[in-house]
Amino acid sequence: MITNTNSTDKKHSFRYFILSVIIPILGIFIVFIYSYNYVNEERKITQYNLEGLSEINSIQNIIFKIQKLRGLSNIANPSTDTKKDILKVKKDILNSISILKDNLKYTTFNKDMKQKIINFLDKISLYVTTKHNFKDLSKLVQDSFIIIKNISYHSKLILAYDVKSHILIENVISLLPEVIEYNGQIRGITASRINNQLSTNLKNTISTELSKEKERMSRLTFNMNLYCEDKKDTKIHKSYTDVIDAQHSLNKFTKNNILNGDAILLSPIDIFKIHTKNIDIISQLYYISSKELYSILNQRVQDKTLILYWIIFISLLSVFFIIYINMLFYFKNKKVIEKIQELSITDSMTELYNRRYFDIEFPKQLRLKKRLHQNLIFIMMDIDHFKQYNDTYGHQAGDKALIAVAKSLKGNLNRPDDMVFRLGGEEFGVVCSDMDKDKAMAFANKLRIDIENLNIEHKKNSASAFVTVSMGLKVIKPDVDGYTMSSIYKMTDEALYRAKQNGRNQVVSVD
Repeated sequence: MITNTNSTDKKHSFRYFILSVIIPILGIFIVFIYSYNYVNEERKITQYNLEGLSEINSIQNIIFKIQKLRGLSNIANPSTDTKKDILKVKKDILNSISILKDNLKYTTFNKDMKQKIINFLDKISLYVTTKHNFKDLSKLVQDSFIIIKNISYHSKLILAYDVKSHILIENVISLLPEVIEYNGQIRGITASRINNQLSTNLKNTISTELSKEKERMSRLTFNMNLYCEDKKDTKIHKSYTDVIDAQHSLNKFTKNNILNGDAILLSPIDIFKIHTKNIDIISQLYYISSKELYSILNQRVQDKTLILYWIIFISLLSVFFIIYINMLFYFKNKKVIEKIQELSITDSMTELYNRRYFDIEFPKQLRLKKRLHQNLIFIMMDIDHFKQYNDTYGHQAGDKALIAVAKSLKGNLNRPDDMVFRLGGEEFGVVCSDMDKDKAMAFANKLRIDIENLNIEHKKNSASAFVTVSMGLKVIKPDVDGYTMSSIYKMTDEALYRAKQNGRNQVVSVD
């Protein structure tokens, strides 16, 4: 009757627990996982964008130096200072390549993308350290456009989240580098002329580069007007207006003094300096645009991180609120809960009968077996060195060991009136009947061996490498009077003590 009532109470408690705690928390957990993963994925993508932008900037810095090297190397009749500048630029390029290779190790790019970048850098190193010409270096610049676009796609940088980010990305990845390259081509050609003359073919090439530059500048103007429509006083807008003014002046100079004149009056180095000054102004807009794009992406990472914190905070707050409501309900109904606990007959962790039920049931069994003229067997056992087990493996592992031992004991009880109890922390009791002393000893030893055969590691156990139990056994015969529950418990406990004294992991019986 007690068992049925307890079972019914457990079912009702479990249903209530499911409805009032598990289901709401599960709902919160599902929403939390979805929201967290969604926002975190966006944050990771933006971090990947930043990584890609950093690599693009590093490569572009090297390309700017390559373009300068190309211009210097193409100056007709170079001076000693020009030759020194060439050596310095070469050294800067090789140093930048070394730094970029080292940094590349720490990126999250896949192996294939890293190898493409390394191959490109090795190609630059080869061209810079060996004999090179205008055509070779121009080919490197063209290859850089491809590798930079590959990086932008690989790092998902090309997938802008908003219009202004898209404008900056387009400017940094393609427009500004291309405008610089067209100016660099013109610089190299005009600085290479001999006897102040340019051939018709070279003039046609310059005209073609001017036409390309004009088309890209038109696109850049469209982008910057859109980006700076409400930012007319910003650093990026000022830099853009400087580019427009400088580019207009340089184009006018090129048409009037280079394309339309019979002879070029300025020296090659002066021509180089004029074009280089203009390229530096465009490069400045590149760096400002890149820095602003980095700031936007970094702010986006911070915003997403803040959202993640809010998701975690709100989810935890919701869970705590649910727990608080249920705890409030618990304390308001504490007397009812305590009454249910008093009626409980099982140990919640091991699911064995508890000490309270042992105190109720053992005297009943004692009287019953005496009336039926059957032997009553009481086995009392302790897990050997259980405190050391907890100290070594932790209390969670200790709980698992207790559960495993309990399961082993229950698995050996095949008759309906056999019972196993958890009497205390690591102490168990088994009550069974209708066995003589030899059979009882054999049965107890089987229980002991089965527990050892669980192979639960116990380094601090002096009796075995695994978890074991020591047992005290008492056979209570029906024809012997004077036995009380207290006296039987005491005698069996003494037998258990002797088992421990004798080396543990054994059964000692008492008459």
